[in-house]
Amino acid sequence: MIYKKWKLEIPDYITHIKLSEQRRAKYYTISEEEKIPKKYKKDGVHYKNGKAVCTETGINIVKNVKTAGTPKLWKINAQDLYSGNLHPQSRSKVMKEFHKYFGNILTNNLIKSLKNNKIEIKTNQRLAFYYTFEGKLENNKSDINNKSYLYDKAFTDTMTEKSLTNDKQKDVVKLGIIKDDSLEYIYSNHFEFFEKENEKLIINIYLCDKNFSVPDLLNKTYNL
Repeated sequence: MIYKKWKLEIPDYITHIKLSEQRRAKYYTISEEEKIPKKYKKDGVHYKNGKAVCTETGINIVKNVKTAGTPKLWKINAQDLYSGNLHPQSRSKVMKEFHKYFGNILTNNLIKSLKNNKIEIKTNQRLAFYYTFEGKLENNKSDINNKSYLYDKAFTDTMTEKSLTNDKQKDVVKLGIIKDDSLEYIYSNHFEFFEKENEKLIINIYLCDKNFSVPDLLNKTYNL
């Protein structure tokens, strides 16, 4: 049984998180002499402190010309967490920015419809979440688990209460809509992707009994 349902629609939802304002310039070194573009070599190249320098200008030769000085954006993808490609400091920044993003969405959409800014979950009730990602397939290449994991984790965690004894949560947005996101309160989530022209994330939140499941709901819907 479904007691209540809330629906959030997020057009052009966040897909990248800024890790830094400017990427550092990388310079060619003496061991990369063969890779230095010919346009620099014709003006002469010498080396100082192991770095390649354009003799005519006296300036170090930049290797990452297109990206140096531009913001460093990370495409949201759980695979980087599993593989260890994301530095621990960057992981912390990612989750803080994710919490801030969902905090604004929840504050402006869900909280104003709740009594005392909370979802009351009784003894025999639980929450279930159904996420629908929409957009062009060319913009959504990862598998559904890698794509959805961080959105679900950040969204539900933003809804929970902040621990006053955990210093790591000091600067993290947590709204206290529910006590926590353990199985005592949340026991079901489901993810879908549909090819559409525009990018959109739709989040359905169900307050339901223990027998409810999103797949069962979808089966009944499609059987109509």
